[in-house]
Amino acid sequence: MNKKGQFFLIAAVIISIIIISLGTIYIATKTVPGSGKQVYDLSREIEFESNKLIDHGVFNALTQEQKTESLTNLMDYYAKTNPDTDLIMIYGDESGTITKALFYQERSSGSFSIGQAKTTITTIEPIDISNDITLKLDENKILVNLNADTQIEFDLEPGENFFIVLAKQIGDEKIVSAE
Repeated sequence: MNKKGQFFLIAAVIISIIIISLGTIYIATKTVPGSGKQVYDLSREIEFESNKLIDHGVFNALTQEQKTESLTNLMDYYAKTNPDTDLIMIYGDESGTITKALFYQERSSGSFSIGQAKTTITTIEPIDISNDITLKLDENKILVNLNADTQIEFDLEPGENFFIVLAKQIGDEKIVSAE
């Protein structure tokens, strides 16, 4: 048996493994804790939960007021559990009219201090923004003006419509998710 041939074969395999491992490129990125992924996940979660509430209302023949109230309660919960995220909810009934449009944003309602420690009191109360929404009924669209620079457009579908917009400031960047 030729031992010299086995040596060269093993050496060739080892050299090729080294060359392949050196040629492999690893790409790694670090994400900042509290990145935009949380906003998109929260947006999908709220959309899922609200769709289930709307389905429940339709299957159980709830009145429009009952469905609107249950959606408002759900949005109140999400707004209070995520105070650093601005939330806009738009809900419309079967006829295509907007029944409820609310904007949740954390606001400072005052402060107090004991000794050197100063504490700011914040609240989250919904603001009715039904007047700030533009309906383009000829094109079956809704325009939501977030600020002077940002408008979000939604397509109206037949039946009940539910739209959610989340906005979160992370550092210098503002992340907006619209479902």
